[in-house]
Amino acid sequence: MSCNVIYQVFVYGNRQKAFVVGIVVPELNEFVRWATANHWDGDANELCSKKEVRLALLDLLTTKGKEASLKGFEMVKAVCICPEPFSVENGLLTPTLKKKRRDIERRFRDDIDRMYMYKETAGLQN
Repeated sequence: MSCNVIYQVFVYGNRQKAFVVGIVVPELNEFVRWATANHWDGDANELCSKKEVRLALLDLLTTKGKEASLKGFEMVKAVCICPEPFSVENGLLTPTLKKKRRDIERRFRDDIDRMYMYKETAGLQN
């Protein structure tokens, strides 16, 4: 499954929760182009923090997931958009470019908790 707007994704699942959440790193040039085409203004950092952009990106991921025949429990139900790519330099990738899951989880713990809290209180509506 590929999408030119997305550069990297980290999917996190808590076995005590009924759904998974994701940290999305956009491909910045395509992301800004996509956002502009959808009438959202701002630089990449501003766009990453806009709720309507986050929800539209989640819809895009959901569409791509359905095209790839993912099951409902495999679909990301909430996303956080991070403009900084995972890299060896920031400690989120190994030298062989594999994601350091525990380090990513630690770095984004507050965002992950916030996504779960939001979705649980919103009843998984978005």
